[in-house]
Amino acid sequence: MNAIEYINKLTTGKKNKVNKLTVREVEEETKNNFIAFVDDELHSFDVKIQLVENQIINAFCDCESKETYCLHKTAVLLNLLDNEPTTTLKSPRKKKTVKFNEAQEILKQLDSNEISNWLSMVLSNNKEIEMQFLLHFSKKTLSYEVADIEKLIVNSFTSIMLKRKKIELNELKKILELLNKVLAPVFDYLQTEITQRKSLTLLSALVEALIIQEGKYTVPGTRYEKYIRSLIEKFALLFNNVQDEDAWKKQVKAIVDDFFNTEILIGTYATDLLAFTHSFAPTNRKKFISECIKKNLLEYIEDDFTLRLEFNSILLDIVTENNDFEAVNEYFTIYPYENAFNIKFLNALKNINPELTIAYCSKCISSNSKIDYNLPYLLILEEIFTSQNNLKNLALVKHDKFQIDPNFEDYQFIQQHLDDKEYLSKFRVTTLSRFRNLFYKEDVHVDIYFEILHNEQNYKKMLEVIEKDMIPFRVLNRYLDILFNLDHISLLQNIFNRLIFIAIEEQPNENFNETQAFVVKHYSQNDIQVILNDAWFKKYSFYPKYLKLDILEKFKV
Repeated sequence: MNAIEYINKLTTGKKNKVNKLTVREVEEETKNNFIAFVDDELHSFDVKIQLVENQIINAFCDCESKETYCLHKTAVLLNLLDNEPTTTLKSPRKKKTVKFNEAQEILKQLDSNEISNWLSMVLSNNKEIEMQFLLHFSKKTLSYEVADIEKLIVNSFTSIMLKRKKIELNELKKILELLNKVLAPVFDYLQTEITQRKSLTLLSALVEALIIQEGKYTVPGTRYEKYIRSLIEKFALLFNNVQDEDAWKKQVKAIVDDFFNTEILIGTYATDLLAFTHSFAPTNRKKFISECIKKNLLEYIEDDFTLRLEFNSILLDIVTENNDFEAVNEYFTIYPYENAFNIKFLNALKNINPELTIAYCSKCISSNSKIDYNLPYLLILEEIFTSQNNLKNLALVKHDKFQIDPNFEDYQFIQQHLDDKEYLSKFRVTTLSRFRNLFYKEDVHVDIYFEILHNEQNYKKMLEVIEKDMIPFRVLNRYLDILFNLDHISLLQNIFNRLIFIAIEEQPNENFNETQAFVVKHYSQNDIQVILNDAWFKKYSFYPKYLKLDILEKFKV
Protein backbone atom coordinates (compact mmCIF):
# COMPACT_ATOMS: atom_id res chain seq x y z
CA MET A 1 0.00 0.00 0.00
CA ASN A 2 1.12 3.55 -0.71
CA ALA A 3 1.84 5.32 2.58
CA ILE A 4 0.77 8.75 1.29
CA GLU A 5 -2.57 7.46 0.04
CA TYR A 6 -3.19 5.72 3.36
CA ILE A 7 -2.39 8.86 5.38
CA ASN A 8 -4.61 11.01 3.16
CA LYS A 9 -7.55 8.66 3.73
CA LEU A 10 -7.31 8.83 7.52
CA THR A 11 -10.43 10.07 9.27
CA THR A 12 -10.21 13.09 11.55
CA GLY A 13 -11.08 10.89 14.53
CA LYS A 14 -8.24 8.48 13.88
CA LYS A 15 -5.79 11.34 13.30
CA ASN A 16 -6.76 12.84 16.65
CA LYS A 17 -6.13 9.50 18.39
CA VAL A 18 -2.79 9.12 16.63
CA ASN A 19 -1.71 12.63 17.60
CA LYS A 20 -2.13 11.72 21.27
CA LEU A 21 0.59 9.09 20.97
CA THR A 22 4.30 9.70 21.50
CA VAL A 23 6.70 8.36 18.86
CA ARG A 24 10.31 8.08 20.03
CA GLU A 25 13.70 6.65 19.06
CA VAL A 26 12.91 6.30 15.36
CA GLU A 27 15.84 4.61 13.63
CA GLU A 28 16.59 3.15 10.23
CA GLU A 29 17.85 -0.23 11.44
CA THR A 30 18.79 -1.36 7.93
CA LYS A 31 18.08 0.25 4.59
CA ASN A 32 14.34 1.00 4.30
CA ASN A 33 13.63 -0.81 7.59
CA PHE A 34 12.53 1.52 10.39
CA ILE A 35 12.02 0.81 14.09
CA ALA A 36 10.46 3.02 16.77
CA PHE A 37 8.72 3.05 20.13
CA VAL A 38 5.15 4.39 20.42
CA ASP A 39 3.84 5.33 23.88
CA ASP A 40 0.28 5.88 25.02
CA GLU A 41 -0.74 6.85 28.55
CA LEU A 42 -0.11 3.37 29.98
CA HIS A 43 1.98 1.26 27.62
CA SER A 44 4.83 1.34 25.13
CA PHE A 45 4.81 -0.65 21.87
CA ASP A 46 7.53 -1.74 19.42
CA VAL A 47 6.80 -0.87 15.80
CA LYS A 48 8.73 -1.97 12.71
CA ILE A 49 7.97 -0.70 9.21
CA GLN A 50 9.58 -1.51 5.88
CA LEU A 51 9.05 1.45 3.55
CA VAL A 52 10.42 1.59 0.00
CA GLU A 53 9.69 4.69 -2.08
CA ASN A 54 6.62 5.43 0.02
CA GLN A 55 5.30 1.88 -0.46
CA ILE A 56 4.55 -0.03 2.76
CA ILE A 57 6.19 -3.42 2.21
CA ASN A 58 5.73 -4.75 5.74
CA ALA A 59 4.57 -3.46 9.12
CA PHE A 60 4.62 -4.94 12.64
CA CYS A 61 3.38 -3.80 16.06
CA ASP A 62 3.31 -5.83 19.30
CA CYS A 63 -0.10 -4.48 20.35
CA GLU A 64 -3.09 -6.82 20.19
CA SER A 65 -5.06 -4.83 17.62
CA LYS A 66 -6.47 -6.82 14.69
CA GLU A 67 -6.36 -3.78 12.38
CA THR A 68 -3.93 -4.02 9.46
CA TYR A 69 -2.61 -0.58 10.38
CA CYS A 70 -3.16 0.10 14.07
CA LEU A 71 -2.80 3.51 15.71
CA HIS A 72 0.86 2.82 16.57
CA LYS A 73 1.89 1.88 13.01
CA THR A 74 -0.01 4.93 11.73
CA ALA A 75 1.81 7.18 14.21
CA VAL A 76 5.20 5.95 12.95
CA LEU A 77 4.14 6.44 9.30
CA LEU A 78 3.11 10.01 10.07
CA ASN A 79 6.46 10.52 11.74
CA LEU A 80 8.31 9.20 8.69
CA LEU A 81 6.42 11.28 6.14
CA ASP A 82 6.78 15.08 5.69
CA ASN A 83 3.71 17.25 5.54
CA GLU A 84 5.22 19.16 2.61
CA PRO A 85 3.35 18.82 -0.71
CA THR A 86 6.19 16.70 -2.10
CA THR A 87 5.81 14.32 0.87
CA THR A 88 9.32 12.91 1.11
CA LEU A 89 10.70 10.71 3.83
CA LYS A 90 12.16 12.32 6.92
CA SER A 91 15.64 11.28 7.75
CA PRO A 92 15.23 8.65 10.46
CA ARG A 93 18.60 9.58 11.85
CA LYS A 94 17.46 13.05 12.85
CA LYS A 95 16.60 13.18 16.51
CA LYS A 96 12.95 13.99 16.92
CA THR A 97 11.97 16.47 19.56
CA VAL A 98 10.10 14.63 22.31
CA LYS A 99 6.52 15.84 22.59
CA PHE A 100 4.93 15.98 26.02
CA ASN A 101 1.23 15.77 26.68
CA GLU A 102 -0.50 18.42 28.75
CA ALA A 103 -0.07 16.60 32.07
CA GLN A 104 3.65 16.05 31.43
CA GLU A 105 4.12 19.72 30.58
CA ILE A 106 2.47 20.78 33.84
CA LEU A 107 4.53 18.23 35.76
CA LYS A 108 7.74 19.82 34.45
CA GLN A 109 6.67 23.19 35.81
CA LEU A 110 5.84 22.01 39.36
CA ASP A 111 8.31 21.82 42.22
CA SER A 112 8.78 18.66 44.26
CA ASN A 113 6.76 19.90 47.26
CA GLU A 114 3.69 20.57 45.15
CA ILE A 115 3.96 17.13 43.55
CA SER A 116 4.51 15.44 46.92
CA ASN A 117 1.49 17.16 48.52
CA TRP A 118 -0.81 16.30 45.64
CA LEU A 119 0.43 12.69 45.50
CA SER A 120 -0.13 12.26 49.25
CA MET A 121 -3.75 13.33 48.81
CA VAL A 122 -4.26 10.92 45.88
CA LEU A 123 -2.69 8.01 47.74
CA SER A 124 -4.85 8.58 50.79
CA ASN A 125 -8.01 8.52 48.64
CA ASN A 126 -7.16 5.68 46.26
CA LYS A 127 -6.06 2.41 47.83
CA GLU A 128 -5.35 0.72 44.49
CA ILE A 129 -2.91 3.45 43.42
CA GLU A 130 -1.41 3.40 46.92
CA MET A 131 -0.77 -0.34 46.59
CA GLN A 132 0.88 0.14 43.19
CA PHE A 133 3.00 2.97 44.63
CA LEU A 134 4.18 0.78 47.50
CA LEU A 135 5.01 -2.08 45.15
CA HIS A 136 7.14 0.20 43.00
CA PHE A 137 8.87 2.42 45.55
CA SER A 138 8.94 0.58 48.88
CA LYS A 139 12.12 -1.01 50.16
CA LYS A 140 12.41 -4.58 48.91
CA THR A 141 11.77 -7.19 51.61
CA LEU A 142 14.53 -9.78 51.89
CA SER A 143 12.60 -12.19 54.11
CA TYR A 144 8.98 -12.81 55.03
CA GLU A 145 7.04 -13.96 58.07
CA VAL A 146 3.45 -15.18 58.34
CA ALA A 147 2.16 -11.74 59.34
CA ASP A 148 3.85 -10.13 56.31
CA ILE A 149 2.13 -12.50 53.89
CA GLU A 150 -1.26 -12.11 55.56
CA LYS A 151 -0.95 -8.32 55.33
CA LEU A 152 -0.01 -8.42 51.65
CA ILE A 153 -3.05 -10.55 50.81
CA VAL A 154 -5.50 -8.52 52.88
CA ASN A 155 -4.22 -5.24 51.38
CA SER A 156 -4.52 -6.65 47.86
CA PHE A 157 -8.24 -7.17 48.42
CA THR A 158 -8.99 -3.94 50.28
CA SER A 159 -7.08 -1.78 47.78
CA ILE A 160 -9.47 -2.95 45.04
CA MET A 161 -12.71 -3.56 46.95
CA LEU A 162 -12.54 -0.94 49.75
CA LYS A 163 -15.63 -1.83 51.83
CA ARG A 164 -17.61 -3.67 49.16
CA LYS A 165 -18.07 -7.44 49.59
CA LYS A 166 -19.31 -8.61 46.17
CA ILE A 167 -16.45 -9.03 43.71
CA GLU A 168 -17.22 -8.50 40.02
CA LEU A 169 -15.29 -10.35 37.31
CA ASN A 170 -13.24 -7.30 36.29
CA GLU A 171 -12.38 -6.70 39.95
CA LEU A 172 -11.35 -10.33 40.43
CA LYS A 173 -9.00 -9.95 37.49
CA LYS A 174 -7.42 -6.88 39.12
CA ILE A 175 -7.09 -8.68 42.46
CA LEU A 176 -5.36 -11.69 40.90
CA GLU A 177 -3.01 -9.44 38.91
CA LEU A 178 -2.15 -7.56 42.09
CA LEU A 179 -1.65 -10.81 44.03
CA ASN A 180 0.74 -12.01 41.34
CA LYS A 181 2.82 -8.87 41.82
CA VAL A 182 2.87 -8.87 45.62
CA LEU A 183 3.51 -12.62 45.89
CA ALA A 184 6.29 -12.75 43.30
CA PRO A 185 9.00 -11.68 45.82
CA VAL A 186 7.41 -14.01 48.39
CA PHE A 187 7.98 -16.97 46.09
CA ASP A 188 11.51 -15.78 45.42
CA TYR A 189 12.06 -15.99 49.17
CA LEU A 190 10.30 -19.38 49.44
CA GLN A 191 12.65 -20.73 46.82
CA THR A 192 15.65 -19.82 48.96
CA GLU A 193 14.03 -21.63 51.91
CA ILE A 194 12.44 -24.46 49.90
CA THR A 195 14.01 -27.30 51.91
CA GLN A 196 13.37 -25.66 55.28
CA ARG A 197 10.35 -26.18 57.49
CA LYS A 198 9.65 -22.44 57.31
CA SER A 199 8.75 -22.64 53.61
CA LEU A 200 5.90 -25.07 54.41
CA THR A 201 4.73 -22.86 57.26
CA LEU A 202 4.65 -19.80 54.99
CA LEU A 203 2.95 -21.66 52.12
CA SER A 204 0.32 -22.99 54.50
CA ALA A 205 -0.25 -19.47 55.88
CA LEU A 206 -0.43 -18.05 52.36
CA VAL A 207 -3.10 -20.55 51.29
CA GLU A 208 -5.04 -20.11 54.53
CA ALA A 209 -5.00 -16.30 54.14
CA LEU A 210 -6.32 -16.60 50.58
CA ILE A 211 -9.09 -18.96 51.69
CA ILE A 212 -10.05 -16.63 54.56
CA GLN A 213 -10.37 -13.74 52.10
CA GLU A 214 -12.55 -15.91 49.86
CA GLY A 215 -14.88 -16.41 52.82
CA LYS A 216 -15.15 -12.66 53.41
CA TYR A 217 -16.23 -11.84 49.86
CA THR A 218 -18.66 -13.12 47.26
CA VAL A 219 -16.23 -14.44 44.64
CA PRO A 220 -17.58 -15.31 41.16
CA GLY A 221 -16.77 -18.60 39.37
CA THR A 222 -13.90 -20.97 40.10
CA ARG A 223 -11.02 -18.84 38.86
CA TYR A 224 -9.96 -17.85 42.38
CA GLU A 225 -9.86 -21.45 43.60
CA LYS A 226 -7.82 -22.44 40.54
CA TYR A 227 -5.44 -19.57 41.31
CA ILE A 228 -4.83 -20.91 44.82
CA ARG A 229 -4.10 -24.37 43.43
CA SER A 230 -1.73 -22.85 40.87
CA LEU A 231 0.34 -21.34 43.69
CA ILE A 232 0.63 -24.74 45.39
CA GLU A 233 1.57 -26.25 42.05
CA LYS A 234 4.25 -23.57 41.59
CA PHE A 235 5.72 -24.40 45.01
CA ALA A 236 5.79 -28.13 44.19
CA LEU A 237 7.62 -27.44 40.92
CA LEU A 238 10.22 -25.34 42.72
CA PHE A 239 10.61 -28.01 45.39
CA ASN A 240 11.14 -30.85 42.92
CA ASN A 241 13.99 -28.89 41.35
CA VAL A 242 16.01 -29.37 44.55
CA GLN A 243 19.17 -31.34 43.73
CA ASP A 244 20.17 -32.27 47.29
CA GLU A 245 18.46 -35.66 47.70
CA ASP A 246 18.77 -35.81 51.46
CA ALA A 247 17.31 -32.33 51.88
CA TRP A 248 14.49 -33.21 49.46
CA LYS A 249 13.65 -36.42 51.39
CA LYS A 250 13.63 -34.60 54.71
CA GLN A 251 11.15 -32.06 53.37
CA VAL A 252 8.98 -34.80 51.79
CA LYS A 253 8.66 -36.45 55.19
CA ALA A 254 7.47 -33.11 56.58
CA ILE A 255 4.92 -32.75 53.73
CA VAL A 256 3.59 -36.27 54.34
CA ASP A 257 3.48 -35.71 58.11
CA ASP A 258 1.48 -32.52 57.55
CA PHE A 259 -0.90 -34.44 55.32
CA PHE A 260 -1.61 -36.96 58.07
CA ASN A 261 -1.85 -34.29 60.80
CA THR A 262 -5.59 -33.63 60.67
CA GLU A 263 -5.26 -30.57 62.89
CA ILE A 264 -3.63 -28.51 60.14
CA LEU A 265 -5.59 -29.65 57.07
CA ILE A 266 -6.74 -26.46 55.33
CA GLY A 267 -9.06 -26.75 52.35
CA THR A 268 -7.31 -28.73 49.61
CA TYR A 269 -3.86 -27.43 50.57
CA ALA A 270 -2.53 -30.72 51.94
CA THR A 271 -3.97 -32.90 49.17
CA ASP A 272 -2.84 -30.55 46.41
CA LEU A 273 0.69 -30.16 47.78
CA LEU A 274 1.15 -33.92 48.14
CA ALA A 275 -0.42 -34.67 44.77
CA PHE A 276 1.61 -32.03 42.90
CA THR A 277 4.84 -33.01 44.63
CA HIS A 278 4.29 -36.64 43.63
CA SER A 279 3.16 -35.75 40.11
CA PHE A 280 6.29 -33.70 39.29
CA ALA A 281 8.74 -36.12 40.90
CA PRO A 282 10.83 -38.66 38.92
CA THR A 283 10.17 -42.40 39.46
CA ASN A 284 12.63 -42.94 42.30
CA ARG A 285 11.30 -39.95 44.22
CA LYS A 286 7.69 -41.04 43.64
CA LYS A 287 8.57 -44.38 45.22
CA PHE A 288 10.03 -42.63 48.27
CA ILE A 289 6.85 -40.54 48.69
CA SER A 290 4.77 -43.73 48.46
CA GLU A 291 6.91 -45.45 51.10
CA CYS A 292 6.41 -42.51 53.47
CA ILE A 293 2.65 -42.78 52.93
CA LYS A 294 2.72 -46.56 53.40
CA LYS A 295 4.41 -46.16 56.78
CA ASN A 296 1.63 -43.85 58.00
CA LEU A 297 -1.16 -46.03 56.57
CA LEU A 298 0.14 -49.12 58.34
CA GLU A 299 -0.11 -47.21 61.61
CA TYR A 300 -3.65 -46.10 60.70
CA ILE A 301 -4.63 -49.72 59.98
CA GLU A 302 -3.39 -50.75 63.39
CA ASP A 303 -5.26 -47.86 65.06
CA ASP A 304 -8.39 -48.45 62.92
CA PHE A 305 -8.39 -44.82 61.81
CA THR A 306 -9.13 -43.34 58.38
CA LEU A 307 -9.05 -39.93 56.69
CA ARG A 308 -11.76 -38.33 54.59
CA LEU A 309 -12.55 -39.50 51.07
CA GLU A 310 -10.75 -36.67 49.26
CA PHE A 311 -7.53 -37.46 51.11
CA ASN A 312 -7.86 -41.21 50.61
CA SER A 313 -8.36 -40.70 46.89
CA ILE A 314 -4.93 -39.06 46.58
CA LEU A 315 -3.33 -41.75 48.77
CA LEU A 316 -4.88 -44.51 46.68
CA ASP A 317 -3.53 -42.99 43.46
CA ILE A 318 0.00 -42.79 44.85
CA VAL A 319 0.29 -46.23 46.48
CA THR A 320 -1.32 -47.89 43.44
CA GLU A 321 1.06 -46.23 40.97
CA ASN A 322 4.07 -47.26 43.06
CA ASN A 323 2.99 -50.88 43.69
CA ASP A 324 2.47 -50.35 47.42
CA PHE A 325 -1.30 -50.93 47.41
CA GLU A 326 -1.15 -54.60 48.43
CA ALA A 327 0.67 -53.77 51.67
CA VAL A 328 -1.98 -51.23 52.72
CA ASN A 329 -5.15 -52.45 50.94
CA GLU A 330 -6.88 -53.09 54.30
CA TYR A 331 -6.86 -49.34 54.96
CA PHE A 332 -9.20 -48.59 52.04
CA THR A 333 -12.88 -49.37 51.64
CA ILE A 334 -15.79 -48.40 49.41
CA TYR A 335 -17.96 -45.30 49.91
CA PRO A 336 -21.72 -45.13 49.18
CA TYR A 337 -22.44 -43.44 45.83
CA GLU A 338 -18.76 -42.52 45.27
CA ASN A 339 -18.40 -44.53 42.06
CA ALA A 340 -15.22 -42.87 40.78
CA PHE A 341 -13.27 -43.76 43.94
CA ASN A 342 -14.89 -47.16 44.35
CA ILE A 343 -14.04 -48.29 40.82
CA LYS A 344 -10.44 -47.11 41.19
CA PHE A 345 -10.15 -48.98 44.51
CA LEU A 346 -11.82 -52.20 43.30
CA ASN A 347 -9.67 -52.38 40.17
CA ALA A 348 -6.64 -52.31 42.45
CA LEU A 349 -8.17 -54.85 44.87
CA LYS A 350 -9.51 -57.45 42.37
CA ASN A 351 -6.20 -59.31 41.93
CA ILE A 352 -5.37 -59.22 45.66
CA ASN A 353 -8.70 -60.17 47.21
CA PRO A 354 -11.23 -61.19 44.51
CA GLU A 355 -13.87 -62.44 46.98
CA LEU A 356 -13.93 -59.16 48.87
CA THR A 357 -14.03 -57.33 45.52
CA ILE A 358 -17.10 -59.38 44.50
CA ALA A 359 -18.84 -58.48 47.75
CA TYR A 360 -17.99 -54.79 47.38
CA CYS A 361 -19.15 -54.73 43.74
CA SER A 362 -22.48 -56.33 44.65
CA LYS A 363 -22.97 -53.79 47.42
CA CYS A 364 -22.25 -50.84 45.11
CA ILE A 365 -24.55 -52.20 42.40
CA SER A 366 -27.42 -52.64 44.86
CA SER A 367 -27.06 -49.04 46.10
CA ASN A 368 -26.71 -47.30 42.73
CA SER A 369 -29.72 -45.24 41.65
CA LYS A 370 -29.12 -45.63 37.89
CA ILE A 371 -28.42 -48.85 36.01
CA ASP A 372 -25.78 -47.15 33.84
CA TYR A 373 -23.61 -46.61 36.94
CA ASN A 374 -23.30 -50.40 37.32
CA LEU A 375 -21.30 -51.07 34.14
CA PRO A 376 -17.78 -50.55 35.61
CA TYR A 377 -18.61 -52.87 38.51
CA LEU A 378 -20.02 -55.51 36.13
CA LEU A 379 -16.83 -55.34 34.07
CA ILE A 380 -14.78 -56.02 37.22
CA LEU A 381 -17.04 -58.95 38.14
CA GLU A 382 -16.84 -60.26 34.59
CA GLU A 383 -13.05 -60.26 34.76
CA ILE A 384 -13.01 -62.06 38.12
CA PHE A 385 -15.55 -64.77 37.16
CA THR A 386 -13.76 -65.32 33.84
CA SER A 387 -10.47 -65.90 35.65
CA GLN A 388 -12.25 -68.30 38.03
CA ASN A 389 -14.05 -70.07 35.16
CA ASN A 390 -17.30 -69.56 37.09
CA LEU A 391 -19.61 -69.83 34.08
CA LYS A 392 -22.92 -69.60 35.93
CA ASN A 393 -22.05 -66.35 37.72
CA LEU A 394 -20.38 -65.06 34.60
CA ALA A 395 -23.62 -65.61 32.66
CA LEU A 396 -25.56 -63.68 35.31
CA VAL A 397 -23.10 -60.78 35.11
CA LYS A 398 -23.20 -60.77 31.31
CA HIS A 399 -26.99 -60.75 31.49
CA ASP A 400 -26.96 -57.57 33.60
CA LYS A 401 -24.23 -56.02 31.46
CA PHE A 402 -26.24 -56.80 28.30
CA GLN A 403 -28.96 -54.38 29.46
CA ILE A 404 -26.42 -51.54 29.48
CA ASP A 405 -23.75 -52.44 26.93
CA PRO A 406 -25.13 -55.18 24.65
CA ASN A 407 -23.12 -57.34 22.26
CA PHE A 408 -23.94 -60.57 20.45
CA GLU A 409 -21.19 -62.62 22.13
CA ASP A 410 -22.73 -61.91 25.55
CA TYR A 411 -26.19 -62.83 24.22
CA GLN A 412 -24.85 -66.18 23.01
CA PHE A 413 -23.08 -66.82 26.30
CA ILE A 414 -26.26 -66.10 28.26
CA GLN A 415 -28.26 -68.49 26.08
CA GLN A 416 -25.66 -71.21 26.53
CA HIS A 417 -25.03 -70.98 30.29
CA LEU A 418 -28.25 -69.92 32.00
CA ASP A 419 -30.33 -72.92 33.06
CA ASP A 420 -33.81 -71.42 33.07
CA LYS A 421 -35.17 -72.27 29.60
CA GLU A 422 -38.48 -70.55 30.21
CA TYR A 423 -36.74 -67.33 31.17
CA LEU A 424 -34.34 -67.61 28.22
CA SER A 425 -37.30 -67.80 25.84
CA LYS A 426 -38.77 -64.63 27.36
CA PHE A 427 -35.34 -63.01 27.32
CA ARG A 428 -35.02 -63.69 23.57
CA VAL A 429 -38.46 -62.27 22.76
CA THR A 430 -37.92 -59.21 24.95
CA THR A 431 -34.49 -58.56 23.46
CA LEU A 432 -35.71 -58.77 19.85
CA SER A 433 -38.70 -56.57 20.58
CA ARG A 434 -36.66 -53.96 22.48
CA PHE A 435 -33.89 -53.85 19.92
CA ARG A 436 -36.27 -53.48 16.99
CA ASN A 437 -37.80 -50.45 18.68
CA LEU A 438 -34.27 -49.04 19.04
CA PHE A 439 -33.21 -49.51 15.38
CA TYR A 440 -33.20 -45.77 14.74
CA LYS A 441 -31.37 -44.91 17.95
CA GLU A 442 -28.08 -46.82 17.71
CA ASP A 443 -26.57 -49.10 15.05
CA VAL A 444 -25.60 -51.71 17.63
CA HIS A 445 -29.24 -52.73 18.09
CA VAL A 446 -29.66 -53.44 14.36
CA ASP A 447 -26.42 -55.41 14.28
CA ILE A 448 -27.26 -57.64 17.24
CA TYR A 449 -30.86 -58.15 16.10
CA PHE A 450 -29.72 -59.51 12.74
CA GLU A 451 -26.92 -61.54 14.31
CA ILE A 452 -29.51 -63.25 16.54
CA LEU A 453 -31.74 -64.07 13.54
CA HIS A 454 -28.71 -65.28 11.59
CA ASN A 455 -27.62 -67.47 14.50
CA GLU A 456 -31.13 -68.99 14.58
CA GLN A 457 -31.14 -69.21 10.76
CA ASN A 458 -34.44 -67.37 10.88
CA TYR A 459 -34.05 -65.73 7.46
CA LYS A 460 -37.76 -65.59 6.77
CA LYS A 461 -38.14 -63.27 9.75
CA MET A 462 -35.11 -61.34 8.48
CA LEU A 463 -36.82 -60.69 5.14
CA GLU A 464 -40.01 -59.56 6.91
CA VAL A 465 -38.03 -57.07 8.98
CA ILE A 466 -36.14 -55.77 5.93
CA GLU A 467 -39.44 -55.22 4.16
CA LYS A 468 -40.93 -53.17 7.01
CA ASP A 469 -37.83 -51.38 8.37
CA MET A 470 -35.20 -49.39 6.52
CA ILE A 471 -32.17 -51.56 7.27
CA PRO A 472 -28.76 -50.03 6.41
CA PHE A 473 -26.91 -51.51 3.45
CA ARG A 474 -23.90 -52.27 5.68
CA VAL A 475 -26.08 -54.78 7.60
CA LEU A 476 -27.97 -56.07 4.56
CA ASN A 477 -24.72 -56.77 2.70
CA ARG A 478 -23.72 -59.44 5.24
CA TYR A 479 -26.72 -61.63 4.34
CA LEU A 480 -27.21 -61.00 0.60
CA ASP A 481 -26.24 -64.50 -0.54
CA ILE A 482 -28.54 -66.23 1.95
CA LEU A 483 -31.51 -63.95 1.30
CA PHE A 484 -31.02 -64.22 -2.45
CA ASN A 485 -31.31 -68.00 -2.26
CA LEU A 486 -34.38 -67.70 -0.02
CA ASP A 487 -36.35 -65.15 -2.08
CA HIS A 488 -34.44 -63.20 -4.72
CA ILE A 489 -37.50 -61.19 -5.79
CA SER A 490 -38.32 -60.00 -2.27
CA LEU A 491 -34.66 -59.16 -1.69
CA LEU A 492 -34.42 -56.94 -4.76
CA GLN A 493 -37.73 -55.24 -3.99
CA ASN A 494 -36.45 -54.43 -0.50
CA ILE A 495 -33.24 -53.00 -1.96
CA PHE A 496 -35.41 -50.79 -4.20
CA ASN A 497 -37.44 -49.71 -1.16
CA ARG A 498 -34.25 -48.67 0.61
CA LEU A 499 -32.98 -46.71 -2.43
CA ILE A 500 -36.25 -44.86 -2.88
CA PHE A 501 -36.35 -43.99 0.85
CA ILE A 502 -32.79 -42.67 0.67
CA ALA A 503 -33.63 -40.55 -2.39
CA ILE A 504 -36.79 -39.10 -0.85
CA GLU A 505 -35.19 -38.39 2.54
CA GLU A 506 -31.96 -37.18 0.88
CA GLN A 507 -29.86 -39.46 3.07
CA PRO A 508 -26.27 -40.51 2.24
CA ASN A 509 -26.02 -43.67 0.14
CA GLU A 510 -23.46 -45.38 2.39
CA ASN A 511 -22.15 -48.91 1.76
CA PHE A 512 -24.22 -49.23 -1.43
CA ASN A 513 -21.32 -50.17 -3.72
CA GLU A 514 -21.23 -53.74 -2.43
CA THR A 515 -25.00 -54.07 -2.80
CA GLN A 516 -24.85 -52.62 -6.31
CA ALA A 517 -22.15 -55.07 -7.38
CA PHE A 518 -24.14 -58.01 -5.98
CA VAL A 519 -27.31 -57.02 -7.86
CA VAL A 520 -25.48 -56.51 -11.16
CA LYS A 521 -23.79 -59.89 -10.76
CA HIS A 522 -26.81 -61.96 -9.66
CA TYR A 523 -29.71 -60.38 -11.58
CA SER A 524 -30.22 -59.98 -15.30
CA GLN A 525 -31.13 -56.55 -16.62
CA ASN A 526 -34.56 -57.88 -17.55
CA ASP A 527 -35.13 -59.21 -13.99
CA ILE A 528 -34.11 -55.87 -12.54
CA GLN A 529 -36.50 -53.97 -14.80
CA VAL A 530 -39.45 -56.34 -14.26
CA ILE A 531 -39.07 -56.50 -10.47
CA LEU A 532 -38.57 -52.75 -10.17
CA ASN A 533 -41.57 -51.96 -12.39
CA ASP A 534 -43.74 -54.30 -10.32
CA ALA A 535 -42.56 -52.72 -7.05
CA TRP A 536 -43.01 -49.23 -8.48
CA PHE A 537 -46.57 -49.98 -9.64
CA LYS A 538 -47.57 -51.40 -6.23
CA LYS A 539 -46.04 -48.77 -3.97
CA TYR A 540 -44.41 -45.77 -5.63
CA SER A 541 -46.30 -44.82 -8.81
CA PHE A 542 -47.29 -41.48 -7.25
CA TYR A 543 -43.60 -40.46 -6.85
CA PRO A 544 -41.71 -38.58 -9.60
CA LYS A 545 -40.70 -40.99 -12.37
CA TYR A 546 -37.08 -39.79 -12.36
CA LEU A 547 -36.58 -41.69 -9.09
CA LYS A 548 -37.23 -44.98 -10.88
CA LEU A 549 -34.97 -43.99 -13.77
CA ASP A 550 -32.18 -43.08 -11.36
CA ILE A 551 -32.39 -46.50 -9.71
CA LEU A 552 -32.36 -48.31 -13.04
CA GLU A 553 -29.29 -46.31 -14.00
CA LYS A 554 -27.52 -47.39 -10.78
CA PHE A 555 -27.87 -50.98 -11.95
CA LYS A 556 -26.83 -50.13 -15.50
CA VAL A 557 -30.31 -50.84 -16.93
